[in-house]
Amino acid sequence: MAWLRDVGLWALARLIVAGMFHNLEIVRPDGFPHRLREDRPRLVVANHLNGFVDVVVLVVALGKYPRYLARADLYRRWPLRWLMRAVGAIPVYQRGDVRADNGSTFAEVHRALAHDRVVAIFPEGHVSDTEQLMPLRTGAARMVFGALEAGVEDVEIIPVGITYVDKVTTRSRALVQIGEPISAGEWLADTGHTASEENRSAVRALTDHLQDALTGISPDYGSLAAEARCFRVADLVLRTDIPDPYADPPLSATFALARTICHLPSELQDGVFDRVGRYHLDLAALELRDDQVAPPARLRDLVRNFVVTAARLAIVLPLAFVGLATNLLPILIVIAVGTSIREPVTKGTARILTALVVFPAAWGFALWTSGRTGWQLTLWALVLAAGSVLLVIAVGSMIEAVDAGLGWRRVRSRRAQVAQLVEQRAETVDYVRAVLG
Repeated sequence: MAWLRDVGLWALARLIVAGMFHNLEIVRPDGFPHRLREDRPRLVVANHLNGFVDVVVLVVALGKYPRYLARADLYRRWPLRWLMRAVGAIPVYQRGDVRADNGSTFAEVHRALAHDRVVAIFPEGHVSDTEQLMPLRTGAARMVFGALEAGVEDVEIIPVGITYVDKVTTRSRALVQIGEPISAGEWLADTGHTASEENRSAVRALTDHLQDALTGISPDYGSLAAEARCFRVADLVLRTDIPDPYADPPLSATFALARTICHLPSELQDGVFDRVGRYHLDLAALELRDDQVAPPARLRDLVRNFVVTAARLAIVLPLAFVGLATNLLPILIVIAVGTSIREPVTKGTARILTALVVFPAAWGFALWTSGRTGWQLTLWALVLAAGSVLLVIAVGSMIEAVDAGLGWRRVRSRRAQVAQLVEQRAETVDYVRAVLG
């Protein structure tokens, strides 16, 4: 029944992502399927920035639930040990563990690849909070070569880079970039290496190749502060070309431009940050944001936004509020847990783990006391699950609509200052573009 578990976990991941993110943008190479099939052995290698959130996002991006490798220390506490076993994770041991022999781990990976399963690994070995890719460990390369030695004909390696606009805020945006797949057999033929776990030069060469592949699609800023500055500048430039005042620039384009800005020479960076910083200070003085100024919303834009939001709410709210009494307390608990944790790198993980406990508990109690049986019980369970996400979406939509109205009012009441800001913004964007060449 492993396939039933995998389908259920994939559906659960979709549910979590729908509640956590306002938008999850997925960029795939040409011809890459929206849903991976088990038609050949594949090893997915991804960067690791946000704990269990990375796992959930990766499931949605791949369109299926893979076999994950998880640090063995997650099995030490019984709730996590139960969760790791329930989701079919493969424990991997690190230096310093009481049991540091990964022979059984590698054997399990080889068996999975031999049966054309998709296996996923975070080769950095731990969650990174530096907003850049850490040096990869050699485990992924050794697993590939071990599988080939064990008789697997070929292994396709899929690099995946994950980027978050804000790991702290709920209903933020995220980007998943899937790189060009790497055929291990073709790579060996091109480089002249032999497939052997004991061939250190081959293992090191493949690890370096994977490092390069992931670096091109992963955040490379060095710190959260640097990432925030570069993203702000990139968003400022790209938003200039968007006619819809309530649309955001594509994250993939923002990501690429932000990386370029963060790798400018320091003297050019300082000039860019100074000009953009002064513009944002002037915005803050008027209690405005850049998305409210460029382009400024017209009355018909505001009305259209309200009409669209009202139409969405008319569809969403009835189902969302059916399970309001059941879902409200779990939502408040998840919010409280996320608020109580200060480290951005663990907030998402804490939210997910808390949600996996409190929501099923609330739903189970509601189903137990409902008196329903058979198909009615199943239908009510689906309504409760969907209602939890729709309630979050509905509240978010209402907040966005109110914010749009308040922003339009501020802009209207400060016409003269806004006109000056628009000129200042245009000069700032021209300056940044001139620096970028």
